[in-house]
Amino acid sequence: MLDKKSIQIINILISEEEISLTKLMARTGLSKKQVLYALDYINDFLKDHHQQALSLLQQNLILSFKNKEFFIDCFNKGHFFDDYLLTAEERRKYIYFILFRKETAYLSTSDFLASLKVSKSTVMEDIKKLQKELSPYHIRIANDRTVGYYLSGDDYQIRYLAMSYILEDLSSDWQTFFYDYLFYNEKINELASVTAIFRHCAVEKYGLTLTDKQLLEITYTLTLFKPYLAKTAPQDTMGYTSLKSSKEFMIAAAVLKKILALTPGPKAISFLTSWILTFTTVSISEATFDRTIILNLVNKVINRFELLSGIEFYNIKEVKSNLYSHFRAVHYRMLYKIPILNNFSARIRSQYANVFQLVRSSLKAIESYYQFPIPDEEVAYLSMHFIVAIEDYGIKKDGKKVAAVICQKGIGSSSFVFQQLKLLFPDFYFIGPYDSHHFLQETSSVDLIFSTENNVDLYQVNKNIFIVNPAMTPQERYHLLKKVYSRFGIGQVRFPKVTDLMTIIGKNSDIKNSEQLQGELYDYLLSPAIDTDKEKGSDKPNLSDILRLEFIQSIVKISSYEEGIILAAAPLLRNKIIKESYLKKLLEDYQSGKIMQLTDLFCMPHARDTGGNHLGMSLIVLKKPYMIKEQTKVKYILLLSAPKSSVHLLAMNQLLKLLTRKDFFETLDQSAPDKIYDYIVANQ
Repeated sequence: MLDKKSIQIINILISEEEISLTKLMARTGLSKKQVLYALDYINDFLKDHHQQALSLLQQNLILSFKNKEFFIDCFNKGHFFDDYLLTAEERRKYIYFILFRKETAYLSTSDFLASLKVSKSTVMEDIKKLQKELSPYHIRIANDRTVGYYLSGDDYQIRYLAMSYILEDLSSDWQTFFYDYLFYNEKINELASVTAIFRHCAVEKYGLTLTDKQLLEITYTLTLFKPYLAKTAPQDTMGYTSLKSSKEFMIAAAVLKKILALTPGPKAISFLTSWILTFTTVSISEATFDRTIILNLVNKVINRFELLSGIEFYNIKEVKSNLYSHFRAVHYRMLYKIPILNNFSARIRSQYANVFQLVRSSLKAIESYYQFPIPDEEVAYLSMHFIVAIEDYGIKKDGKKVAAVICQKGIGSSSFVFQQLKLLFPDFYFIGPYDSHHFLQETSSVDLIFSTENNVDLYQVNKNIFIVNPAMTPQERYHLLKKVYSRFGIGQVRFPKVTDLMTIIGKNSDIKNSEQLQGELYDYLLSPAIDTDKEKGSDKPNLSDILRLEFIQSIVKISSYEEGIILAAAPLLRNKIIKESYLKKLLEDYQSGKIMQLTDLFCMPHARDTGGNHLGMSLIVLKKPYMIKEQTKVKYILLLSAPKSSVHLLAMNQLLKLLTRKDFFETLDQSAPDKIYDYIVANQ
């Protein structure tokens, strides 16, 4: 019998054709024993179908062309399904979808037994464990004498979880297999017709552009959701009236009417309309029905980000325009509780922690609009765009190799990987990003291709193809750099091996933390050359490095807010961190109405690079709160000079954490400058 591990390995083999056991173990997360067991099951299946067993030569697994053709044919014709054994996790998911669809008037234990082909005790144990997994979502598996088993809880949450299962699975090594098996086993034969209807109504009739992956997500979801959408209540839903004026609404209404063979209710149409809207992009100049709302939310987020980060974007028009088109998707996912699958969320939080935390704090300015917290996956998605926004642009084409970027993951990942590659390879000119379908229709001449997925169709262009992760680790970036330059022989660069450097260092010294040293070596080899005359360690200074003891003043009396700004600026002027022109700009900004309040009583005046020589902060603590223009009280004034756009983000995140602590304000109010500084050093 085949199981989930076997199918995962078969999928990987079709993609790789040859792979070492070590790499296969790393890719699947399985032990060597588990991999070998799975290979035994695969070989048994091959023998039962009169096929040659897989070859294992010198710890390398090799898939023959004949076996590859056989496996692809098995997927296409469903030959795996009769020999497939669901895992306990898959059985619980299967039960959830039976409950979610609930096509019969009465759903009993015998229905689960017929579908899962296991004992009654196993089914009851599966239901018990599933209920435990659903509890955090406030979803309950109920059992009623009149209707049998059903899901009880918030309808949006029940739908959200079903979509989350689908999106996660379709992005995994198993792809559509579980749902193809469910369709086969439950005799759900509508996938082909749903796909044809959606293509006709959305793609051909209205010209909707989707990636292959997005089309797959929509058609599988609509097939699974058909009974749910047919029985949704006809009541009006939030935003339904405004949605009616959009092209996406007409697409949704037409698609659902054909799929359901009845006039769909507002709730069903609103759901599909909002989901389609997450796939579409518009220019900030387009007069869409939702432009005013989206633009207002984007302005709030950018303004808050600038205030919290101390960054003022020089080309605010471009930043706003880029974020606008991407934020639209976030808005509708949040409004209609549609999940986002962001496989790189954890990596973004780790590698770009400062930007991530600032974006999260910035989004609190609009969180009340959606009535529930914005998930980390959405924060990471928007963080990618802010990372791009603070990077430098302007790479010229002259005399450079032309590289195309192919990304099937959608707008956010495309923009992020495109910018990372531009920074990693300044010798190349980049075009795109594209999805594979649109790239193959382009006539542009390219020298090489970077793709986030191993799509066999790309090889027909007969160019060098490099597979990349949208959010690469330093090690991945270094190996990609090495591989690309060695392939093209640019500059005959010789890249040192980090493993060789580790060996040399180990021979001549004691390494306290090998993993940390290896990571720092990758970071160093990837970093651009720096001016040795510049201050060392200034790339990620702590709050205490910027806000020095001599820059803190306490128990200060002022007669005007302008006086407070002048007093805060005094130590920075004395130390030539800022010029008089910077102070003048701060005073002008205040006169024009800019107060720059971080929290209650805490203001942080700062300006663009108009006289800020160096990175620095100063703080004054007033003896008592001062009323600004009869509308805002201030007791703490922190003045920031940040001529470089992002080097101070670590310090800003440390400050934001301190601003959430009651004992921080107690220290500010009750202590002398030296004690305040000691507190910052100890708690930053």
